[in-house]
Amino acid sequence: ADDCKNPLFNVTTYPEVFGADTHNVAAYAYDCVVALSMAFSEASNPNDGAEVYNAFKRVSFAGASGMVSFDSNTGDRQPSTVLYILDNWVALGSTLTPMLSASFSLASGLTSSGVTISWPGGHNATPVDRTNLSSCDSGFVLNTQSKPPKCVECPRGTMPHMGICSAVDEQDQDQLVWWAWALITVAIMLAAILCILCGVRYFRNRVDQLVLVMQQTGVPPKLVLSASERYHIFLSHTWSTAQDQVAVIKQKLSLMLPTVRIFLDIDDLDDISQLEQCVLDTTLIVAFLSRGYFLSKNSMRELHAAMAHRKPLCVVHEEDLNRGGAPLEQLRADCPNEFLNYVFIRQGDRTCLADEVDKSYCNTMDRTSQAPIPWLRTSALQRGSLVLIAEALLKAIHASNEIGQVASSLEASSAAASAHSDDNTFDTKPAAENENTSNEKNFALMAQDDTIFTCHFFSAPCTLYASPNNPGAVRFAQLLCTAVEGLQLIEYLEGVTEREACASCTSGKSGKSG
Repeated sequence: ADDCKNPLFNVTTYPEVFGADTHNVAAYAYDCVVALSMAFSEASNPNDGAEVYNAFKRVSFAGASGMVSFDSNTGDRQPSTVLYILDNWVALGSTLTPMLSASFSLASGLTSSGVTISWPGGHNATPVDRTNLSSCDSGFVLNTQSKPPKCVECPRGTMPHMGICSAVDEQDQDQLVWWAWALITVAIMLAAILCILCGVRYFRNRVDQLVLVMQQTGVPPKLVLSASERYHIFLSHTWSTAQDQVAVIKQKLSLMLPTVRIFLDIDDLDDISQLEQCVLDTTLIVAFLSRGYFLSKNSMRELHAAMAHRKPLCVVHEEDLNRGGAPLEQLRADCPNEFLNYVFIRQGDRTCLADEVDKSYCNTMDRTSQAPIPWLRTSALQRGSLVLIAEALLKAIHASNEIGQVASSLEASSAAASAHSDDNTFDTKPAAENENTSNEKNFALMAQDDTIFTCHFFSAPCTLYASPNNPGAVRFAQLLCTAVEGLQLIEYLEGVTEREACASCTSGKSGKSG
């Protein structure tokens, strides 16, 4: 290692030893071999690569390329020991020959060889930058007097004008800046206002299209409340699996029925002890059946109050098991016996009590009951679920009016009976069993942008075939025949003469098809 300190290895000082044609990288190659040799000699186990590498990073000596040492972390050569060589390639005849012009290192700085640099064309003077500048950036002017021409910034208090920097009053300049920012701000605000107006217009159009109207009249339904009621709909649910779903129901139904008032505990309940009273103050109870609904204490309080006050019930079922749903069979098994007939009633299954008021109530509720409404998430299908809930509300409002009429009729009949005990001709038949029963109102609703309920027809008669082995297909085909003019249904039975199931289809107004 001590031999490496010998100045004999300095290529620049002793060119006669290494030869005139020795390339500068030869010194680095030599120092590389020396550094590796020293690392191997210092390592206790030359066969251990990691130990040799660590010994290599500790190597330090004065080599042919100068002082040699390495970074203890990266193993790279210390920048202060690196010598940079500047070669000037000169054409000698037909070949290019490197001529040492200067060297540089962090330790010794720049060392010139005294050789004049030869530029292309054989000139020794530094070439002039003759870049032709035709324009400058804002705030700069072209100085053609400089060699080469260059762009210079106008001093403060001046601004470019006709290629020169003209004096400008600072107050005027500040005003120009202020006006520029003011114009930019106004433009941004106008663009924002325009976007907001477009958004509001689009939203209003969408809201108008979502508003429900009666199929028969095309006008929104009137949602009346009795003097003792504050809400049209009470959303009964369990927080753990249905809080998000009922929030969507309230939000979207409020758009579809702008005058509806919906009770949701998280929005409208201030005192949990008032839960039963809120049920009493509502026209229709919507029970959202999800996993754990019948295990919720508050949900059972709501059901008990609803049944005790004979409130119409609309059942909505969450079918998606991944979003809090449960099979109806499981929900029926979880349901307490006292609520089975109330929650899972099917039309005509209700057992009426003996007295006349209960009979009238029971008959009314039979007309408003329906199968559980599935809660769906596809936009069009979800709107169908919401429409069914809205139709259930209209039936409940109508039923509430009928029950009031029954009560009034009974009071009147009782008074008449006491006043005319000898008159057997007084009719005590409840109003609900009169002509309103036979002429039940149509509660069908539709959104304003629905096209399924508009008049559709074929220009020429068309026959639709449906397999009798698929009752669902036959029923759907019958609905199509009802809704579309010029369409008739034929069920084809093998070995039997074709029979016409729908000889003629309705014309004029289309009927309900869903």
